[in-house]
Amino acid sequence: MPVKFVSLKREDLKTFKAKFYEDCLKENMLDNIEHTYRECFLLTFGEKKIAICGINYTHGSAGDLWMIPSVHIDDKPGKSFHEISNLIDSLLDKDMHRLQMYIKEDWPKGHKWARALKFSLEGIARNYDGKGNDFACYAKVRV
Repeated sequence: MPVKFVSLKREDLKTFKAKFYEDCLKENMLDNIEHTYRECFLLTFGEKKIAICGINYTHGSAGDLWMIPSVHIDDKPGKSFHEISNLIDSLLDKDMHRLQMYIKEDWPKGHKWARALKFSLEGIARNYDGKGNDFACYAKVRV
């Protein structure tokens, strides 16, 4: 059974169980996502929803990657990693010159993923989410 990216649909939010920020998944969340980001995906493994993710294009061919992991993110970490890695490499090979992501400081597995995806730590964004949480900024640049 493959891990795959599918288009995010409004009904997906009704059964998505976020690992963090459950309060963000309100009824208006998809409206906000659709109006802010051009590309939004649902990463699935069979019937399990692994993560909601997307790209916010910031400066031409640069972009912010974002992800809301589900409680199932660690169920098949190797398969999820492989699909995400392929997507990132594909974006850098074709359309993008820079991708960056912000990882919550107290999520060690997120930092491990960023490093495994060959992103470099660029710094810490203090109080990034308005709730007092610090996030580490990682970037990967096409050379």
